[in-house]
Amino acid sequence: MNNDSKQEKIRLKCQIIENITTGVLVLDGQKIIYANPWILNKIGYTEDEIYSAESFVQFTMPEYVDMIVDYNKKRTAGDTNLPTQYEIKVMSKSKEIMWFDCNVSTFKDGDEKINVLFFMKDITEFKKTEENYTAIFEISPDAILLAEKNTGEIVKINRAFTEIMQYNMDNLKFLSLYDIIIDNNKDKIIKCIQNNVVRQKRMMMKIKDNSTIHVSLSVSPLTIQTNNYIIAIIRDVTELVNQEEKMVRFLSKNKALYSSLMILLDNISYFVWIRDLFGNILFANKPLRKLFGVEEDFINLNGTDLTPLFQFGNSCIENNQEVMESKKEGVFTETVTINNKDHIFRTTRTPILDKDKNVIGVSCIAAELVDTTYIDDRLQSFKKYSEEKNQIISNIINSIKIKKEK
Repeated sequence: MNNDSKQEKIRLKCQIIENITTGVLVLDGQKIIYANPWILNKIGYTEDEIYSAESFVQFTMPEYVDMIVDYNKKRTAGDTNLPTQYEIKVMSKSKEIMWFDCNVSTFKDGDEKINVLFFMKDITEFKKTEENYTAIFEISPDAILLAEKNTGEIVKINRAFTEIMQYNMDNLKFLSLYDIIIDNNKDKIIKCIQNNVVRQKRMMMKIKDNSTIHVSLSVSPLTIQTNNYIIAIIRDVTELVNQEEKMVRFLSKNKALYSSLMILLDNISYFVWIRDLFGNILFANKPLRKLFGVEEDFINLNGTDLTPLFQFGNSCIENNQEVMESKKEGVFTETVTINNKDHIFRTTRTPILDKDKNVIGVSCIAAELVDTTYIDDRLQSFKKYSEEKNQIISNIINSIKIKKEK
């Protein structure tokens, strides 16, 4: 390669670094000897301000000073067993705290002196989002954990998890999410979790004192730097299950009453269904099952999620929530689309309360309203026809009266 080609290659490299949308810093020891335009613009300092500073750490937050100084000393001394990627916080000229993800390496200059090279990516917005997520994570009344998807190894738990499950992170060093699931279908549940298809699944879990509780588990996938995790939301439904078991015992003792009630509900012309707190349908009568094309008879007292069988739509879900929050009966006109056909329901939703006046579900009874558009159009046409006919008759009568008077 001739000298002109080398110079052209160097010029091209410099042009790329000058225009790249990533921060580039070169340090000689602790002192900045080069900063590209992107990083200068990002933190708001001029070249003179940057190059006149005695050390890069003048621009970083205090908690990172010792780490950066130590790493730079070791790097320039030839140590290669150091982290090449880490996050730091920088104070901009306008006093804004900014987060950067740094990829750090070294190179030798013309005098064979080792310089430190920083590539810096702005992750400030990501960190703000992460902080908001952490706040939600901590204040949630439901137990939440972050776990490695394949092994179930628990990485992080919130305060509610410790309160409900009694475990802290020290207790979980040798336990995974999959270890605390106690269920006859455990293998199937684990497979569903790893396939991200768990939504409000009822199961038993073991708490620290080795007793068990009933929970509702929902799982969402999360990828962090190519690693696959799951966020598991665990809701204690032991009290709700106890209420349901009481209902089962009551129905078992009153079989004749239960049988009569089911026959009655299956043979009325109204649609009747019952939802629990989580929206799961516990009962649907025969007219409703027929409308949705659900053939089997069922009363779903184990809380299995059957919402895929009965897709009522968002407005119905919102109305259900309104009734639960107000603890008052509500009457709603709702449009439900079934097999691409709209059905208009006039639905009365009533909260179901336990002995302590806590809402444990909602009972719904609905009548389908007939589409009256065609009838209204015919009535309007008939009304217009009648008015015209009456006008003609009136004209004839008036004409006869006039003739008689003459």
